[in-house]
Amino acid sequence: MLKDKLSFVVFDVFHEYNLPGSKIFTEFSAWLDEMEIRGAWGRDVLRVEDSDFPAVSQMVFRIGGVSFLVEETDLFCNPYQIEPFLSRLIRHGRHKSVDMICVSRRPAELSRHLTANADTLFISRFVEPNDRQYLQSYGIDLAQLDSLPEFHFLKYDVVSAQAETIKVNL
Repeated sequence: MLKDKLSFVVFDVFHEYNLPGSKIFTEFSAWLDEMEIRGAWGRDVLRVEDSDFPAVSQMVFRIGGVSFLVEETDLFCNPYQIEPFLSRLIRHGRHKSVDMICVSRRPAELSRHLTANADTLFISRFVEPNDRQYLQSYGIDLAQLDSLPEFHFLKYDVVSAQAETIKVNL
């Protein structure tokens, strides 16, 4: 998803992203310094504190024009509450040309505010009944989901209700 992007910011909660051509930052202040010197977005992976998320989100919104991937998004929102800056990005980020990519283990653990604004869902197999019911409410064919081969996921276009099987590039 990000390999063809000229610029992106990844909020890498568990330090899993090592993308070609990216620069990894372990301190928020170092990233801010780099942004000031560079004067533009780069291909940045932030392995900073969770408490830095509001400031990173605010900066992404203020400057705009970037893809923002948030790993383990459920740390910042759930069905009952949502981090204010994440909410602002979801509601108004399109006006600032911000592409949001939100990753979570379970869609039912996310704010409906987020899922209701999603254009595309990338879904792996689910066995938990509540997750299956949640996905079925979108019109997702559970039989198609159940038949996914290993290392594949379903790319579901919410607008057209079309799904295709995609292989994970390891």
